[in-house]
Amino acid sequence: MRRFDSQIIVRSFACLALVSLVLPAVASAAVVDEVEITGLHLCCGGCVAELEEALEEVKGLTELTINREKRTARFQVPDEATRTAALEAIPAAGFYGTAMHGEEPVPMIAEPQIKETHTDRLVLTGVHLCCAGCTKAVVKALEEVESVVAVDCDLKSRTVTLTGKDLDVAEIYEYLHRAGLHGTMEE
Repeated sequence: MRRFDSQIIVRSFACLALVSLVLPAVASAAVVDEVEITGLHLCCGGCVAELEEALEEVKGLTELTINREKRTARFQVPDEATRTAALEAIPAAGFYGTAMHGEEPVPMIAEPQIKETHTDRLVLTGVHLCCAGCTKAVVKALEEVESVVAVDCDLKSRTVTLTGKDLDVAEIYEYLHRAGLHGTMEE
């Protein structure tokens, strides 16, 4: 029959107790989920830099990768609050895309605040416009809307002004979002 040293047994139980306390904390701290945004307007390095800057300001967001050719951004988030902050930062920077959190689609947070449903003149502010490529993408997307007569982009103020006859604001946003861009209706 073996003899066990009581000090060894006590130390073993103490180690087990410590491990049982530490492991769940480490495991929960290590849980991260990947979010992927597709369909973003990323025509140049300026687009990438501005999106990167907006997302790097989100506390807790890690492993940010932006692929200009694929028009995607991927990052990891430790919780829903960080995901929400990231999904708010993207449209606030003038971009828009389709968001997936793991295998689940998630809505972009900034849904357009439509004050009027139809108008003959619409001004959108905060649209990402860093170069002629951005302007071209906006004009191309919004000229597809049948009721649009003219699209004026001001790079300096990042403003898009649309004129037409009975413009459907929801339709305008749909086309702008398809182009990977977002803006806010001017008051």
